Amino acid sequence: MRTKKFLLPLCLLFTINMLTANNGGTAAIDFYNGSLTDAKAKAKSEGKLFFVDFYAKWCAPCKWMDEMTFSDAEVTAMLNANFVSMKVDIDDFDGFSLKQQYKIKYLPTILIFNSKGELIDRMEETMSPRKMLEFLEGHHSKNAGTKKVTKVNQSPSKTRTPYRMTASEEKMIPTKDSYRVQVGTYTDFKNTFNYVNELKEIFAEPIIVLNDYAEGKIVYRIMMGEFKTKNEASNFVEILKQEFGISAIVK
Repeated sequence: MRTKKFLLPLCLLFTINMLTANNGGTAAIDFYNGSLTDAKAKAKSEGKLFFVDFYAKWCAPCKWMDEMTFSDAEVTAMLNANFVSMKVDIDDFDGFSLKQQYKIKYLPTILIFNSKGELIDRMEETMSPRKMLEFLEGHHSKNAGTKKVTKVNQSPSKTRTPYRMTASEEKMIPTKDSYRVQVGTYTDFKNTFNYVNELKEIFAEPIIVLNDYAEGKIVYRIMMGEFKTKNEASNFVEILKQEFGISAIVK
C-alpha cells in the first residue's frame, strides 16, 4: 500500500499529463459570457438551441466532464456550430438564483432550451463524450421542433451514468482482472467530496467517484485502488480495517 509520501510526485506527473492532454491543440467550446437572458436572446436571433451546464467548482463529476466530455473535438464542434452554450456556477450570486429558479438538485445538470426560450429537456447525469454527442445530435436533428413532457424537477431517465463510459476511460472500469475497493456511499455530493479529500491526504491509491441511482435517489460510490486480483483487493480491505478503521468491500 502506498502512503501519502508518494502522493506529491504522482500528482505532479498527473497534472503535467492532464495539462498536456487538455491543451493538445483541441478547439474549446465557446461558452457564452453573459446573462442567461442575453444568451437566450442570442440563441433566438441565431435560430439555435440553448445549452446550459450547471456545475460547481467542488463537483468532481463536473470536473470530469470538463476534462473528458467538453474537451472532445466532436462535442466541441457540435456545440459551437448548433448551440449557444453557457456554464452556470451554482455558487455564484446569479448562479444560485438560477439554481433555485430551475430547481437544480443534482450536479451536473444540463438544460436544453429551444430557440423560443422554452425548456425542452434536462439531463442529471455524468455523460461521456459519446453519450453527450448522441444527446446533442438528437436535439439538433429535431431542430427543437417539439417540447418534451418533462417536469422541471424530474429527470427524463432513471439511469445514472458513471465515469466509466468510453474506451478512453477503460482503466477506470473494474473488469474480470481488475478490482476496486468501495469505501463509502453517499447521497450528498459535498460530503462525498470532503471524504475523498480526506482519503487523498492519507493514500496515494487512485480514487474515483461513480454516480449511481438507487431507490429514486442519486448516490455516489467512492472507489479506491486498482488491483489485478480479488485477493489483492481483499488484503487491502483488511489493511483499511485493521490500520485505519475504514470499512470497505471489494467490487
